[in-house]
Amino acid sequence: MTQRYNEVLNALTSELNSRLSRLAASWKADNGEALRVSLAPTRDVANGDFATAVALAAAKAWKRNPL
Repeated sequence: MTQRYNEVLNALTSELNSRLSRLAASWKADNGEALRVSLAPTRDVANGDFATAVALAAAKAWKRNPL
């Protein structure tokens, strides 16, 4: 991976974590749990640049439908 890719990955991870924290607070759904985003490269580049299971993790932690 290039240095630029890692910089973008870190910036996106930080931004998503910030937004998740604000979302959890507005829903009063965090239950004291800090949900952290984990981004990774996709196995197949046809599927995009990054992969994450944050929607499923948030749905489980916050007892909400991920859709």
